[in-house]
Amino acid sequence: MFVSADARGLRSVGIFGFDVRGLAYYERAARRSDTRPGTRVELVREPLNDYQSAAIAIHPKGAGSRVGYVNKGMAPGLAKLLDAGTELSNIVLRGAAPGENPSGVTVLVARPETMAHLCRTPWPKSVVCRGQW
Repeated sequence: MFVSADARGLRSVGIFGFDVRGLAYYERAARRSDTRPGTRVELVREPLNDYQSAAIAIHPKGAGSRVGYVNKGMAPGLAKLLDAGTELSNIVLRGAAPGENPSGVTVLVARPETMAHLCRTPWPKSVVCRGQW
């Protein structure tokens, strides 16, 4: 990648990238889930979470369970957007196929029009944007 997915400057233009936290606690779900690059994930707010009121769980599409969380530094900003009803597109940049144990999962979040633009941009062959935004 030319720019790190978690570069702070990207937040000012509505692009958020982060490594999913807590994978070790949700290892079984992570191993069952499709977290290959380009796979969509859902951001699920957990305002009643015991550890952080801005908690956001990461649910791979169709998995039915979380594989981890948005990190504590990024969660409050994303929580405000989600709570305001902002439509966001979320894809995996780094992960693993179902049945494999991911060593890490990196997610990219942006508004649909921004994600569509990013997906028109030539990416390395390992990163595939799947579907319409």
